[in-house]
Amino acid sequence: MSNHKHLLRELAKFFSGLVVGDFLVGLWVALMKVNSVVFLGIAFDRNMIMAWMFCDVVTFALLVHYGWRANIISPSVTQKSVFQLVGVVFAGVSFAHFLRIAYSLPIVIGNLTVPIWVSWIGLVVGAYLSYASFHFATATKGKR
Repeated sequence: MSNHKHLLRELAKFFSGLVVGDFLVGLWVALMKVNSVVFLGIAFDRNMIMAWMFCDVVTFALLVHYGWRANIISPSVTQKSVFQLVGVVFAGVSFAHFLRIAYSLPIVIGNLTVPIWVSWIGLVVGAYLSYASFHFATATKGKR
């Protein structure tokens, strides 16, 4: 396995641990007997916390698939379909960040205005993950 693919697997394993930690924080907040929690000027109610935890579960499943289960060297037809789906999702996220940058669209969450530089990071990371997913979808045993 090339160093590039090995590094991606190790990064997926590392970030899956971070996502588990984020999920546990969400669970802790959900189990508190309060109606909403304010963090960085953003009020999180029960519905937002449940959506947060759902996103963590989906992200964790994708990272585990990349880190431990995905046969990146010669993926099966099902794995190729998953890679293509993930590639399309990340391409959509990257395109949304691109549109936000191009049109200077504001994002306000509670009292917090999200700066444009966050979208630059989202654009670069999302584009790379989309590229990597499509690359893995077309990988064959003889390719590197």
